[in-house]
Amino acid sequence: MSNTFQYSIGDIVVLELYVQSSLGEGKEGEQPTVSIRNLENNFYLDFNINVFSFGSGSIGSGKKPYLTDIGSGFYQKIWDSSQVVSGSMKLAAIYEIASGSYKGKDTDYLFFSDFEAKISIIKQVECGRWKIINNQMLFYEEDGTTPLLVFDLKDSIGNPSMTNVFERVFVSGSI
Repeated sequence: MSNTFQYSIGDIVVLELYVQSSLGEGKEGEQPTVSIRNLENNFYLDFNINVFSFGSGSIGSGKKPYLTDIGSGFYQKIWDSSQVVSGSMKLAAIYEIASGSYKGKDTDYLFFSDFEAKISIIKQVECGRWKIINNQMLFYEEDGTTPLLVFDLKDSIGNPSMTNVFERVFVSGSI
């Protein structure tokens, strides 16, 4: 059964699979693998060198390593995403058992976002210094001098305005 997980950039991720026997009990002694596929470009992570590249790799390789049997049908791999993930990413963790008494495949979806960075920007906009200069609204970084966000200010018919502002239009910054 597929699951979806939300992570922040730099999180330690526990990639975990539960293998169940036909009797509903945890199945030990299998050799499941996991591969991480970038859903935006279909490249696969090589865990050995922490790089995404073309091709899914072979069983037991850096792109498809074995999960550790931790008992009672649970298998896992601990992955430090900080070595690979930068910016928002959508990944798929593909679990597979290709040999042994049980054969199967499952996928979890891992979504990484720079949530903390976005919260920091919101905090700066709401609590930090801002100024209106030359028909533009400037929101500043924590230092109070470096522009964080810049917006053009417009009146009701779209002309630049310092008074009777009806609209602000994004010009620059990191949103």
